[in-house]
Amino acid sequence: MISLVSSLFFYNKSIVKTIKAAVTGELSINKSKFMAMIFPVTSKTAFLTHLAALKTEYFDATHIVYAVRISKESFVKVFESSEPHHTSGQQLFNLIKQQELDNIAIFVIRYFGGTKLGVGPLMRAYYQVAKKTLAKGDLTSIVPLFRYQLEVRYEHLAEVLLILKDTTIIKREHFDDYVRLGLTSETAFSYVRHATLIKD
Repeated sequence: MISLVSSLFFYNKSIVKTIKAAVTGELSINKSKFMAMIFPVTSKTAFLTHLAALKTEYFDATHIVYAVRISKESFVKVFESSEPHHTSGQQLFNLIKQQELDNIAIFVIRYFGGTKLGVGPLMRAYYQVAKKTLAKGDLTSIVPLFRYQLEVRYEHLAEVLLILKDTTIIKREHFDDYVRLGLTSETAFSYVRHATLIKD
């Protein structure tokens, strides 16, 4: 039985700002070498793949620190690799927050040069190498697509299609007294007038 609901849909656009492609950079301070590597990532699995590869390639590094944010999976992680508290990975995450970035992983590999930098200079070194490396890359904004299924009675089809004029209908199935529409949209919504909404 197709129920009729009268609530209008609501908007909840979520634009993801991230980096288009991987980018690298370096900074040397008092013989310590800092190498930043920034990757676009869309899943925890992708992040772990990059992490494993870097651990293998830079197995002799003194520290491998990182910060990652993938909001769609509610995945945020900061790792400081035994550096003093909040001097390394937290600085990378501060940059992610300040730039409002998502779907991104920032790694910095450090080779210790024999001279301790002190807390302040160490914080600046990690932040600056990440910031300068990020500046070399191209940022992009991505509007995620939402997928829905609608069941609409024939007498209301024209009105519903008018409401959904900014969506892309990818499937249309006809039944005796209603039409089932499969669609994608840049807009999240709860209900459409005169339709039953089923979120994929």
